[in-house]
Amino acid sequence: MTLAGRSFSVCYIASILLGCIISILFLANLPNILTLLGAINVTIEGCKTYALWWLIATPIVIGKELFTYFIRVDGAPTYSFITAFSGGILNIVLDYILVDKLNMGW
Repeated sequence: MTLAGRSFSVCYIASILLGCIISILFLANLPNILTLLGAINVTIEGCKTYALWWLIATPIVIGKELFTYFIRVDGAPTYSFITAFSGGILNIVLDYILVDKLNMGW
């Protein structure tokens, strides 16, 4: 394995592990953190639901962002743009389906 390959592997694994650790720490203290951020009794349940899904997805988002940066540095900025753009489009489509069609929003 080349030095670049090892560097990428170490960065990727360390980023995913760090994302998992931070997510677990936040999940363990979620009510306190949400209260500190301004959630009140009326909004706390909705905040918990949103934060739960967000924290589960955090390691995946970190991995996606890391790939985007490495692809850009590797000399393929167009491909990097396409991957980032497709993620944004997927977010819009899933928001429409989940919130509007499946009534998972407020």
